[in-house]
Amino acid sequence: MADEPAYPPPQPITPRTPSAPLPPSTVFGPEGNPAAGLAQGTPPASIQVGKRKGRIRWGVLVLGVLVAATGLVSVVVGAGFLLAEGAVNIADSEAEGRLPDADLSFDADDAQYDVFLSGRSTTEFDSEDVSCAITLANGEQQDVRGDQQAVSTSGATVSIGSFDAVAGATEVRCTSTDANETSRIYLGRDRPWLERTGYVGLGVGLLLIVLGTGLILLAVFKRKPPKGPAFTPVPTSAPAPA
Repeated sequence: MADEPAYPPPQPITPRTPSAPLPPSTVFGPEGNPAAGLAQGTPPASIQVGKRKGRIRWGVLVLGVLVAATGLVSVVVGAGFLLAEGAVNIADSEAEGRLPDADLSFDADDAQYDVFLSGRSTTEFDSEDVSCAITLANGEQQDVRGDQQAVSTSGATVSIGSFDAVAGATEVRCTSTDANETSRIYLGRDRPWLERTGYVGLGVGLLLIVLGTGLILLAVFKRKPPKGPAFTPVPTSAPAPA
């Protein structure tokens, strides 16, 4: 018969007297008692949970709002200049007439003149049905067609085209195959600075709006690093003693 393993003799259990000091505390308390450990002020274990958000970059945010607002103002001003071009030509026109057959005459200078179409329900597509025959002061003939102009502008009026005049009496005859009762033709001196200023305002404004929006997103989502630990410590509950 094999030798049985030797076991240490049982140790006597010494009861603790009420006056005896408590054993050293652990995270679970003396002798595995969590309540006793918490009562003596032993902090429970903790884990790092939930990354703390950084601080919003308020300076960048305010700058982005200001830049975007400036861009919006620039867009409004640019659109105003484009609309003003047609309104100025109507208010300061050299001659005007009613379609479908408009005969106009005026004393021109050595300058460029624009032909505009305006009416209660006029759209930029109506310009494609308008053609004008111009007789300059020196007898030279020119034709202006709405469907052949290099650049079409619209707003308070719709452009038909432009021509270079010479000083003297100038005759313009415009016809349309699809004009309504309110369609009128206006002749005005070319004012390219109004159109250029309008398009520059629109372009700069849109660029500033995009830049300002980017700064706002940067301030909100690319925050400053948080002060202190990057994660928030969350206390854990003490497990029950085995």
